[in-house]
Amino acid sequence: MTPTVALGLLLWLHSAGEGGRLRSIVSHRTDRFRYRPNWCLAGMTPPDQTGAPVFGFDREVIHPGGHPAKAVIVVPFAEQVPLWRDRAPAGAQLVLYEGPRRHGVARVIWQAPAHWPVGDDEAPTFAGWLDGGPEPRPEPGRD
Repeated sequence: MTPTVALGLLLWLHSAGEGGRLRSIVSHRTDRFRYRPNWCLAGMTPPDQTGAPVFGFDREVIHPGGHPAKAVIVVPFAEQVPLWRDRAPAGAQLVLYEGPRRHGVARVIWQAPAHWPVGDDEAPTFAGWLDGGPEPRPEPGRD
């Protein structure tokens, strides 16, 4: 297992009228990492992007233009971890892309240490936050 970082997000999908998705995202709790958008981090110049798949959402259906959803993403590439730590701290805004199209925006709520693949000891913590539990503990020395 490779050390990495997980992020808790509040995510808004753009409506079709805003150039966003035409269909809702449907994601069951067993669908971990099936949705694999790219993200434009603070300081990147669109359309520059980097990947981090979605561990899970706080509900099964996320509607474009609807209420924000909580999501947890995990950075799968060790060499990208410093970029994410520096450019996606709590409070940062990320832009969600599917290919070249901008489909949403997210605000980072927290960052926490993780592993790729996510271990059985970590998954309940991330799923717990999606269900309304506490935020995972940040890395020592990080806010």
